[in-house]
Amino acid sequence: MNGFGDVKGGKIEGTGHPNGTPNPTHNANGDRIDNVDVPKVKEPSSVSEFMRQEDLAFDMYGTFKKLKNDTSDITRNTGWKESDIQQIKDHLLFEKHKFDSGEIKSFDPNYQQALAWERLMKGNYNKNDILFLNHELFESKYMKKYGVTYEKAHAEAQKKYNWSDSVYE
Repeated sequence: MNGFGDVKGGKIEGTGHPNGTPNPTHNANGDRIDNVDVPKVKEPSSVSEFMRQEDLAFDMYGTFKKLKNDTSDITRNTGWKESDIQQIKDHLLFEKHKFDSGEIKSFDPNYQQALAWERLMKGNYNKNDILFLNHELFESKYMKKYGVTYEKAHAEAQKKYNWSDSVYE
């Protein structure tokens, strides 16, 4: 036991997150998500496209910070515990984190994460969005438990829930 669930042979036993959170096979719209390939996203190919995505992510994060029902919507849509969804929201949008550089700051908005959060709220999420929730919850709990930097916690989260490589080409 490592504080995050039973680990056997390097794999976490059970479905979903080790805390018992479900790993849904269908999204809230009834679309099957567990056996569908989700196309990977290419990094922006130009500075203007990068800036457009940055601006959109910034605006979306600003909207998410003001929302009061997004966590309950995601809970209803996914079956996850609202306390876990709230922990993820706080981790992504509000909390300040230690970085290897010594800097302490909130995360910069991330366009793909903003799109995932939006899909989760609307109920049309895909399997990578569930992987995203698992990754962020693990990362948040790891940082709190061990007091490590974001980079260390992210590396550990990637070992268990490799969202970045599942999303980006």
